[in-house]
Amino acid sequence: MPSEKVYKFLDKNTITRVFENILSNAIKYSNGDFNITLKKNGNIIFSNTANSLDATTTNKIFDRYYTVENAKKSTGIGLAIAKQLVELNGGSIYGKYEKGKLIIEVKLSEV
Repeated sequence: MPSEKVYKFLDKNTITRVFENILSNAIKYSNGDFNITLKKNGNIIFSNTANSLDATTTNKIFDRYYTVENAKKSTGIGLAIAKQLVELNGGSIYGKYEKGKLIIEVKLSEV
């Protein structure tokens, strides 16, 4: 967490849904660790170890109906909805896979 306050004008319901979908995804695919970082610019970074993923799979995680093969009762729309909601509010979201970790960064629109 940054030492100074971070201000963003966001719809509470929208951002709650985005966070719920990202957290739900982490619960399904994480290997036990999970970190959330808030940057000074308001960007939020979610990261967790995800042995069931790789760089190719990570490129598809925001595709509607895409699921990793070992998903339990997953529809594959959670991260697609998160992406759509972030973009509808002027932000962006992307994922990358580095050193065994899935990293999702949410960039929210400026104040």
